[in-house]
Amino acid sequence: MPEKGDNSYLSSLFPLYHETACSEARPRLLVSVRSAAEARAAVAGGCDILDVKEPRRGSLGMADTATIADVLAVARERQPAWPVTAALGETTEWLTGSDPFAAHPSANPRQRPSTKGSDPLGEEVAQGSVDVAAVLPGLACVKLGTAGLGTSRDWTASWRRIRDRIETAAGQRLRWIAVAYADWQNIEAPSPEAVISAAIETGCVGVLFDTFDKGGGTLFQRLEPKQLATWIVALRREFLLTALAGGLTADDIAIACEVAPDVIAVRSAACTGGRTGKVSPHAVARLRTAIERRSSKSLQPGLSGD
Repeated sequence: MPEKGDNSYLSSLFPLYHETACSEARPRLLVSVRSAAEARAAVAGGCDILDVKEPRRGSLGMADTATIADVLAVARERQPAWPVTAALGETTEWLTGSDPFAAHPSANPRQRPSTKGSDPLGEEVAQGSVDVAAVLPGLACVKLGTAGLGTSRDWTASWRRIRDRIETAAGQRLRWIAVAYADWQNIEAPSPEAVISAAIETGCVGVLFDTFDKGGGTLFQRLEPKQLATWIVALRREFLLTALAGGLTADDIAIACEVAPDVIAVRSAACTGGRTGKVSPHAVARLRTAIERRSSKSLQPGLSGD
C-alpha cells in the first residue's frame, strides 16, 4: 500500500481516471458486464472501467473465471488496456463450505465445469474453466460483499480470512474494494461506518456504497446524499477510492455528481431489459454524456456545505 499523501497508485489502478484530471474533473463511469460482448458494448459506449459480475447470482454475483478472462482479453484490445474489476460474491457464501472456492456455484474458480450452448438471454456462455491464478492478478480491483457479517463482533476476521485464501489461490496480493450496503440493517451486514473503518484498517484501496436488494430502492432512497458526501470526504483524506452503485438510474446522475465519488457504477441503467438484460452502447453513451454535462456544472466535491 502507498503511504498517506501519495495517490500515485490511483493512476496505476485507473489510468483513464487521471489522464484528463487537470482539465476534466468528473466521476468515472463503471459498467458491470457479464460477457465479452457486453464488455465491447460498454467500451463502445464510452465507459471508463469494466466490471465483471453475474447479476443473476446476486448483488455481487461472481462470474465464471472463464468470463472474467474473456473480459480481460477485451480490455487488452485497447491501449492502454481498459481497467477491469470483478465481484467475488459475498463473504458468507465463501464461508459456507470447507473449500472457499466450492462455497456456491459462482465461487469455484479452480474447477468450474464446462458449459456449452446459450444462456436464456441468447448470448454464448463462456466455455471451459480457467484457473483463478490466471485471471485474478489481471484485475485492477476485486470486491467481496459483507452481507450477513454484521451478526459477528469479529466479522473483520472472517472477511480477512477469506481475502487471504483468495490471495493465496491467486498467488499474489490483490487490491480490495470494501462494500458498504445501504440496506445493511435488513441483511445483517456491518454498518457503513464499520465498513469504512475496516477498509482503512485492513489496507483496502477503496469503498463501494451499494445496495444488496436491487428491488428495494436505489442508493439515494436508502442513504442521504449528504451523508454519502461526508463519508467520501473522509475516505478521500485517507486516499481511498470511492464508488457509488445501487440501482442508480440516469435520473440519479445529477445527485451522484454532486456527491462527487471517484466512480459511478451502473448495471441496469446501462442495459436494455433491466439488470439481467444486455448492455447497450447507446445507454452507456447517454450516461457518460450526462456525467460530463453535470460534472461541468458542479462547483465543489462533496456537496455544498461539506
